Amino acid sequence: MSRQGGMLELSYDDWRHTLSVDRDGPFLCAQRAGRRMVEQRRGGRIVNVSVG
Repeated sequence: MSRQGGMLELSYDDWRHTLSVDRDGPFLCAQRAGRRMVEQRRGGRIVNVSVG
């Protein structure tokens, strides 16, 4: 879960945690899905959508 707070109150470590959740999570999920697609030899597409 992302840590919340105003810019002036949020620590740098909390900021890095939020970025990790928001960016690393989708990357890791897509990577694992891609590996599974390759293993199954059926092809497929991965589409990541971001709203921000």
